Amino acid sequence: MMRLASLLALCLPALACADEVAEAAYLRSIRRAFPVNIVAITSQRDPKNERAMQSIRVERDKEGRIHHVVLQPLRLMGIETSDDGVHKRVYWPDQNLLIEEVSALRTKDDAALKLSIAKKNYAFKITGRERIAGRDAIEVVAQPKHGGMDSRRFFLDAKYFYPLRVISVSPSGQETLHLDTQDILFPNTIPLSRFDVKPSGTPRLMQYERQAKMTASLVEERLGFEPILPNQIPLGFRRMPEMLLTASDSWNAVSVRLTDGILRATIYQWKAGKKDKTRVSSIENSSFVEYRGICVLLVSEMAPQLRERLLNGFIERAEAEALLGQFDPFWNVPPTTDR
Repeated sequence: MMRLASLLALCLPALACADEVAEAAYLRSIRRAFPVNIVAITSQRDPKNERAMQSIRVERDKEGRIHHVVLQPLRLMGIETSDDGVHKRVYWPDQNLLIEEVSALRTKDDAALKLSIAKKNYAFKITGRERIAGRDAIEVVAQPKHGGMDSRRFFLDAKYFYPLRVISVSPSGQETLHLDTQDILFPNTIPLSRFDVKPSGTPRLMQYERQAKMTASLVEERLGFEPILPNQIPLGFRRMPEMLLTASDSWNAVSVRLTDGILRATIYQWKAGKKDKTRVSSIENSSFVEYRGICVLLVSEMAPQLRERLLNGFIERAEAEALLGQFDPFWNVPPTTDR
């Protein structure tokens, strides 16, 4: 069978390629593990300022273990994210807060599922070449099928398909840089000790419990409310199978992860209190609504107007399904066209 790299070599001179080859390239770029160890210095969009970037050192081994540390700006410096294959941890030094959940590496790689969702929502094409951080890259464009959504330009390492640059393009043509690679190396080994977070002192710990088969009754038993889980979600988004629970002295919530195959969003739900709106107003890239005594917070890097559209549609679909007697928290059908 002809290798993907050989197919790309044949297709690229014409600056056009079969959708299947572009989809295969995108699939390889979102897998949890790559065939090489990776150390890179990248620029990623600052969540508080779309025009500013943050510098991040990235380490990733062949098994999919990762370690990220923010180098700048100063207000984010030292924030660490690690996944050692057992736990994923995020450490916020300014707050001395350690967030911990079970590693996704302990579950089946969901790249194929994400691609199947993405194919319903985007058309993929390979459109050209680029030179980034000393590496040859191919450009894969994902054109949305839903009105108002941004297209995406992925620049992937031509040999390993690791993402080197990501740009979104709004319907009006405005481009936003989300990821850019300044330098990248492929070392023979990375010490396992690099995939650990070492907080100073004793941090406050917030743990999330991963539940692969969560039921509404279990959430209600644990947290005191029935979660909002519509089957149909706007803009082609779909619920991912697992939910996460957190139970701390300050916050009892369930989180639901959504994706359209490219964009990601997380919806947090908890029982409403007196100061909830004030408490979440400073959370970056978020939209909030209170519905029937439940606080619903959507966090995503998508454009604010699309984030509001997704959250409002999420609530509206749940309400409609409840009224029609179709509410079923145990099943999520594939996304439908929603233009």
